[in-house]
Amino acid sequence: MIWLAFKVLAGLLGGVVLAFVLYFGSTLVRKSNTFVLRSDLEQMAASGISAELASEICGAKVDSLCGVNRSGPDGYFPKASLLSWRPFFPMEGTVSVRMVGVGCNRVSWDRGGGDEPVTGPCEGTITFRYRCRWADNGRAVVLDTRFVEGPTFVRGR
Repeated sequence: MIWLAFKVLAGLLGGVVLAFVLYFGSTLVRKSNTFVLRSDLEQMAASGISAELASEICGAKVDSLCGVNRSGPDGYFPKASLLSWRPFFPMEGTVSVRMVGVGCNRVSWDRGGGDEPVTGPCEGTITFRYRCRWADNGRAVVLDTRFVEGPTFVRGR
């Protein structure tokens, strides 16, 4: 009975050590590779929509493109989906992204602030050139993403 308890305890401790090693190993590998993930570029596209581009996508004058589902932490940004099947992308390149959201106008702070939806769901495709690099900000090494060209509106639905 004691051997069984010892084997279970050793297995759990070995699993914790393995998880620890795999976590830090994956972090080191991620920061040393010369590629970016789909989610990095999707986040860049969703947060880089200007008022002019949002107006082109929605077909009406709006201040920003917000998420269709306004509740929860993902409600602020529109949904961005890359139009490529690749899971990894080079650190510099060009991508096309399908954007889905609603047109929003800013509400003045005396009326509560925030954004108020003024259109129904809007869809459009944008294209942009990007450049990514790993940068040290003094506390951590972070992925620095920048638009080289664009984003530009390609077509809507």
